[in-house]
Amino acid sequence: MISRELDHIIKNKTLTFVYQPIVSVRSQRTLGYEVLVRGPVGSNLSDPIALFAEGEKSDRLIELDQLCFELAVLNCPELSADEKLFINIYPQTLSQEFFQKVLVKTVLEKANLQSTQIVFEVTHRNYISSFKEFDKMLLSEYRKNGYTIALDRIGSGYGDLESLFSLHYDYIKLDREFISQINKDSKKMKMLEAIVNVSHSKSAIAIAVGVESEEELTAVLSAGIAVVQGFIVATPAYLFPAIPVEFYKKAGKLLPETVISHIDVTLQRPVLHDIVQEVQTVDPSHLVCEVEELFNSVDMTLRGIVVVEGDKPVGLVMKEKIYFTLGSTFGIALYRKRPIKDLMDQAALILDCNVNLATAADIAMSRDRYSIYDLIIVTKDAQFIGVV
Repeated sequence: MISRELDHIIKNKTLTFVYQPIVSVRSQRTLGYEVLVRGPVGSNLSDPIALFAEGEKSDRLIELDQLCFELAVLNCPELSADEKLFINIYPQTLSQEFFQKVLVKTVLEKANLQSTQIVFEVTHRNYISSFKEFDKMLLSEYRKNGYTIALDRIGSGYGDLESLFSLHYDYIKLDREFISQINKDSKKMKMLEAIVNVSHSKSAIAIAVGVESEEELTAVLSAGIAVVQGFIVATPAYLFPAIPVEFYKKAGKLLPETVISHIDVTLQRPVLHDIVQEVQTVDPSHLVCEVEELFNSVDMTLRGIVVVEGDKPVGLVMKEKIYFTLGSTFGIALYRKRPIKDLMDQAALILDCNVNLATAADIAMSRDRYSIYDLIIVTKDAQFIGVV
């Protein structure tokens, strides 16, 4: 009966969504909204826990998760340019090629949203078999394309330590059960302070979720967290709730001087677009000897040349690598008259111009030792604009 109910929900898309604001107490602005799914009112699957439990039981978890993403974005009230949508997502869903390559882009285009406005809250990390592979093969790809990553429910015990130290992320969301009555629990407070230190070392923003009382708010502020979500700010609603002026007035008085400005600096982190530089480009049909001549004559300080097809970058040629290849035995005879597409690095790192510098640095330094200091190709709307 219940599986039939789930089938009806998926087929007819009868899910609803509410949105809860996430705010910075220090800057008194809304960072974004978390999307919370609800099943049909009065049904056995109205509660999201029951809904996803049935999805897993019926082997339709990924299908349900993808539908939630699609409807959450398409039904979202209008976001301002600097606001983000925080969406819970299962690791299995992120790993689906259709989701990554087709669905996400299609949905964002329909909703007229940018990738930089989407935060994937990675939940149920106990499903991740290898954190290293998950980070390298999946999270890094999403982050390259401008999406940001949040670790959801930190403090609940779902592989917290390994998640914090093995993954690259932009936000840490403290579990609401962990935040509940934290003002009365010295052990929780010590753990919270440790997590805040980790967030600073990772250039990530820590978010206290489920803050309900003034005492809890005071506790998280004193630990160095100035970004909060919970009933004390606003209850979830179908439209974006307005933040009461009284909340900011009260919270501002509670904010200790010791809450460092790192939090708000991080909210406005510089991005690749701020430091992008122009560089020499060639098309794939250029001969290797012509590219060599560019390195020798155009600018002796030129480190690399980007290979573009139309406006799209398709490869990178680093000076020292082409010299090494041509200098090898038979190198000139084998390659000098061939098109540069045969010698270019087709797996060069390409990042969207809105990726923040800290994220870009993390991704760049995770490359293999032969490519770690290569140029980063920067794009805007998938079109080449320069390098870093």
